[in-house]
Formats: sequence, structure tokens, C-alpha cells
Amino acid sequence: MLKGYFDASGKGAKDIFILAGCISTAERWEAFADEWQTELDGGKDAKKRQPIKVFRLANMNVKSATTLRRCAIFDKILREHIVARLAVLVDVAALTKLMQNSWWTPFLAKDLEPNDTAYWYGF
Repeated sequence: MLKGYFDASGKGAKDIFILAGCISTAERWEAFADEWQTELDGGKDAKKRQPIKVFRLANMNVKSATTLRRCAIFDKILREHIVARLAVLVDVAALTKLMQNSWWTPFLAKDLEPNDTAYWYGF
């Protein structure tokens, strides 16, 4: 069995939609989740770091050497346990234009905005 985590861009540029995530086996995912939580809690070594609720690179001070070392730890955890990564970028304007000019658009409820349904991006 596979497990994964995916996150869609909900903020930022309105002209781009991004879906990204990680996939692993159930066994490796369990080990990943344990190590990830340990690092969120401050790490397992003698030099405990400041606990954080979530790891978001956008919220990290990447000019700090300490922060960069911590980012490297999170990256190492990902590389050890994740078997695949997925990233999809959708140009919303191009997709909207395609949808408006396609013969199959009526079947997809032409009057819906892209954010009205998760299935919009599947097409």
C-alpha cells in the first residue's frame, strides 16, 4: 500500500495552480512521519532546536545558517523515506481559454470558475 501527502497552492499567484506532494510505502511513511515529528519537536540530538508546528520553507529565515541546517535535516528525512515526488503546475489562464474553446466544455459546466470544483483541474 502507498501513502502520500499532497498540497495545493491556495495563496499567491492567481494565474498559476500548483499541486505538489510525496508518496511512499506505508511502512516507510510511518518511519518518515515519526522522524518528521521528532524534528518538528526539536530534534533527537543533544542540541535540541526550537520546536515548530509545521515546516514551511516560505516561513523560514533562509538567511540564517541555523535555519539552513534545519532545512537540510528535513530534506534528509524526505530523501530517506519518500519514493516519489509529484509536482504539477497549471497555467490557469491557458486552461480557462482551453475550456472555453473546447467541444467538451458543456459537459464540464462551462459557467463554473476554476476554484468552484476540484475536478476542474483534472481536465
